[in-house]
Amino acid sequence: MSGAVAERTPRGSMTLYAVAFVLLLGAAVAVAFAGKGLLASTKLLWTSIALSVLAMAAAAGAAMRRR
Repeated sequence: MSGAVAERTPRGSMTLYAVAFVLLLGAAVAVAFAGKGLLASTKLLWTSIALSVLAMAAAAGAAMRRR
């Protein structure tokens, strides 16, 4: 071993992580309201699905992005 330590480059964007978190919270709220209404309509469930997909995309983008 040469003792040299490889420097790790910072990855990700805190802003994108924050956006993903807010989208995930929005999805949770949509599911909660859909459940409270005893699923009278699936519109809130589809909204929750869309927000979840956007949150996953934002988190993946944040993880792939280099600073």
